Amino acid sequence: MKQQLTLLLIAACITLCAFKITNPVKSPQQKESPNLLNVGDTLKLKGDKNLIWQSSDSSIARVDKEGLVTALTSGTVLIMANTKDGKVKYTNEVAVNLIKNSEFENDLAPWKLLLQKEAKATVVTDLQDGFNKKAAKIIIETKPANDFELALGQLISLKEGKTYEISFKAKSESKRDIKVVVQQLYPGNAVYFSQKVNLTEQPNTYKYNFKSAITGSDVRLKFNLGGSDKAIYIDAVFIRELL
Repeated sequence: MKQQLTLLLIAACITLCAFKITNPVKSPQQKESPNLLNVGDTLKLKGDKNLIWQSSDSSIARVDKEGLVTALTSGTVLIMANTKDGKVKYTNEVAVNLIKNSEFENDLAPWKLLLQKEAKATVVTDLQDGFNKKAAKIIIETKPANDFELALGQLISLKEGKTYEISFKAKSESKRDIKVVVQQLYPGNAVYFSQKVNLTEQPNTYKYNFKSAITGSDVRLKFNLGGSDKAIYIDAVFIRELL
């Protein structure tokens, strides 16, 4: 009996030890996903008064002594909270959006409606059910045969070899397809990413990753909308650089 009890205690100890190793307690400041900011946004991080805050790249996002982060330009950084003896206590990933006016709060600019051939459409920005703020509604008056003959897009800057995540929220009046494209303007209109997206009447969030093959600012993110006359709603467009 004693031998059996001893074996049971050893087994319990092994189980508890294994649990502690495989299920570490995370700091409340450590997040599975990054903090997503637009240029100009601020974020207050919580921490002890004695912490020393530091940004891995203060040209992208700076942090003051109180833990207030200010997004300056597109990119992704780590915000670290250090103890006075130099040990890192907390680490926060902050991603600053490559997209301007991502939630269409400032009407349409710098987004552009791109029309070819017989395509006719208009864009309005307004509050929509299922979206946090305003959304862009693209009303198609004359549908073109090809998806690329009607598009909504804006210029972005990319870095060669970097991986990016595109995310956005969208719906349609009824089920239809659109295409999200990352394309160089000149020369040759090279396509670096293209993904068909199946929209429904309910707003959904879509996420895709791609690796850039170019460094430059002559690149456009486009939503190709031709091939159907069903209206589309787009909001919360975010492109972030992955670390």
